Amino acid sequence: DAARLRSGNINKIADLSEFVPNLSMTETAASTQLYIRGIGSGNNQGFEQSVGQYIDGIYYGRQQLLRMPFLDLQRVEVLRGPQSILFGKNSIAGAMHLTTAKPTDEVVASLDALFEAEAGQREYTGVISGLLTERVRARLAYRGYQEDGFIRNTVKNIDEPQRDEEAARVTLDWDVTQALGASLKVERNTFDNHGRQF
Repeated sequence: DAARLRSGNINKIADLSEFVPNLSMTETAASTQLYIRGIGSGNNQGFEQSVGQYIDGIYYGRQQLLRMPFLDLQRVEVLRGPQSILFGKNSIAGAMHLTTAKPTDEVVASLDALFEAEAGQREYTGVISGLLTERVRARLAYRGYQEDGFIRNTVKNIDEPQRDEEAARVTLDWDVTQALGASLKVERNTFDNHGRQF
């Protein structure tokens, strides 16, 4: 749950693999591979992952989509073994389901900051949640990350890798009636690495 993620300083899937038995992850410049009990799809970009990845029940078919650090999660579930009945045919090795935090009735706010002088790393994470009206709740989560680089590129005369990332999520919950509710989530991710946007 969120408290365990925070107390264990679990900020991304690579950190999670140290706490979950039989879960392993490898990252390269070209791809990311998830394995459960040693079963995975390898480094072939043409294949769907054997470990299905889901955020709030929505399937993320390409492993690169989950390289971003966690942002305001309620819980993380790792299910071992085939999950075709619950999650569909692409989850033969298992499934990883991330659930984002929902808006709250009470006002909740937090702000975290990280600074590392040698590589010029700056990270800011903020969350605010609460009631907008009697029936509408909202939650805003934001993360900004910058890095000046720690390797000197003598050809270009700059430090690398330089990173500039931003992610934000707005979630609205509306109690239409006592028996009917509606939810809306809007996310925005920006990755700027040497002028490239993804």
